[in-house]
Amino acid sequence: MAETRRIEARVGIALLNVLAPGLGLLRIDEWRTALTVYGVVVLVTLFVTIGPPAPFFVYALVLIAIMAGYLVAIILTWHLSRAKAAGHPWYARWYSIIGAMTVAWLIGFAQTDDDLRRYRNFYTPAQSMAPTLLKNDRFIAYMQGGEFHRGDMVLVPTHRGDIYIKRIAALPGDRIAMRDGQVVLNGSSVAQRFRRTERIKDGVIPLDARRLQEQFPGEARPHEIYDYGASPGDEMPEQTVRPDHIFLLGDNRDRSADSRFSQEDSGLEQVPIASVAGRPLYFSWGSSRPMGSPLSRD
Repeated sequence: MAETRRIEARVGIALLNVLAPGLGLLRIDEWRTALTVYGVVVLVTLFVTIGPPAPFFVYALVLIAIMAGYLVAIILTWHLSRAKAAGHPWYARWYSIIGAMTVAWLIGFAQTDDDLRRYRNFYTPAQSMAPTLLKNDRFIAYMQGGEFHRGDMVLVPTHRGDIYIKRIAALPGDRIAMRDGQVVLNGSSVAQRFRRTERIKDGVIPLDARRLQEQFPGEARPHEIYDYGASPGDEMPEQTVRPDHIFLLGDNRDRSADSRFSQEDSGLEQVPIASVAGRPLYFSWGSSRPMGSPLSRD
C-alpha cells in the first residue's frame, strides 16, 4: 500500500514548478505531463520572442497563458503527489531534477536574451515628445528595424550614448525646412491646426503652450505638438535628406534637440536609418495613458 506524503513535502514538490513549469511533476514520476506543460509554456514564449509585433491584447493573452502553465503545473503536482511511491525512476531522482532544472533555465535564459534584444521597457525622463509622451511615461519598444514612414516614432542612439525618441518628419530625398515654426516639406507647408492653450510646467516656471494638430504626408493619423512661441528651431533653411537617412523632430517642438540642430549643439542632425534602434509599441504600466495604448501604426 502506497505511503501518504506529508503536507510539507507536497508543498515543496509543488513549488518546484516555480523554478521551471513541470519540474514538480517530473519529481513524482509524471514525466509525460511534465513535458506537455513545459512544452506549452516554451512554445507560447517563443511566439513572443520570434514573432512579429502584434496587438497588445495578444501579448496579454500570452502572459496569461504562461502564468496559467505554471499554475496548472502546481495544481496537478499537488493533486497527484498525495501518494508516495515505493521508489523513484532515475529521471525522478534529485540529480535528474537538478539537471532538468539547469536545462530549463538555460533555455529560459536564451529566450529571455532574445526577448531583450527584441523588446525593451523605456521611460521618458524629459518632455521632448510631449504631449504624446509626458515626462516619466513608460512604454514597450520593439527593438528591430522595418519599413519607416513619415510620422512614425523611432528610437535612435546619440553620439553621447543616450537613446532619444523622436518622430520622422522627412525621408531620404525629401526637402525639408522650418519657417516660423512650421514644417515645410517638399515646398509645401505642413498644416497646423490650433487645438487649445495649456499651462505647462517647464522646470519651475509655468508657461502657456499652444497645442497644435499636425499630420505629415503619408502619416496614418494626426499627432499633436506643443508650441511656446519664438525659439531657435523655428527657422531652418531648406535641406535635402541624404540617401539612407531620416530627419527627426520632437513633438514638444520648442523643447526638443533633434535633426534641426548639429551634434555640437546637442542635436541629432540627419540620422542614418541603419542606426535606428527600434520603435515604441505600447504604453506600459504607470503612464499617463492606459497600459496597452498604442504608440505605433502596427
